[in-house]
Amino acid sequence: VVIRGKEEDKVVICTKAGSDGSDTDDETPGKFIIDPGSTSGCDKNDIYQWCAPTRGAFGSFAYYDSEPDSTANRWSLKMDPKWAKENFVTIKKTCSNGWELNFQMHKLAKTTWEKVQDKLCEITTTGIDGYKYEPNEIKFSGAKASTVARFVSKTKTVSNHSYGTTIDINNDREYIVNGQKYVPYNRNAKVYEDFVSALGHEDDSRNINYILWKKIFQPLGFNWGGNWGRNGNSGTFDGMHFEIDWRQTK
Repeated sequence: VVIRGKEEDKVVICTKAGSDGSDTDDETPGKFIIDPGSTSGCDKNDIYQWCAPTRGAFGSFAYYDSEPDSTANRWSLKMDPKWAKENFVTIKKTCSNGWELNFQMHKLAKTTWEKVQDKLCEITTTGIDGYKYEPNEIKFSGAKASTVARFVSKTKTVSNHSYGTTIDINNDREYIVNGQKYVPYNRNAKVYEDFVSALGHEDDSRNINYILWKKIFQPLGFNWGGNWGRNGNSGTFDGMHFEIDWRQTK
């Protein structure tokens, strides 16, 4: 049983009873199963002059850049609304505790995102393997979890958030351990490692995004940005980021 409490709106959680900190699971995600159907291709015209990189079965979309000479504004990417209309769906669910989940995601991953919502409901109601959280401890970036067409910050690289296959969780949440404040999921691997060290082991229930990865996202075929940039892995650490492995969909 995980015993939970609050202190100045900061999460204070006792570790899972009986846990020795071991974790035999590897970092390989489960197999993503794509929904039947096809995605619309990149159809350029006079306004939407660029094609985004193809992301497996999720395809490529046309876009234009309203600020082509600057990387300061990630929102200068403007997606062809026709492509968005043909490929994105809204997925809604209300959990038994009243938590409303409203995602806009790619139609070829609709079933997977519905399973994500089912599991989010489960982990905030009955719990999963002894881990149980309150809905307000799982904070999506923005008012609701939705597809966001944009560049990666300070680049002209099209973000995978644009394809309706990713989600960010708890990007700016603060956690207090032994009087020390941590923001563990916001792109700083050292802060995350210090957070885990303070907890004692990575599967401590206070490490919410790691538990969400292990219990919800990994089995459904997602990658976790928390595995990037540490333990010898390449990429920039991004502990807020959960992403369907689009390479499985070719």
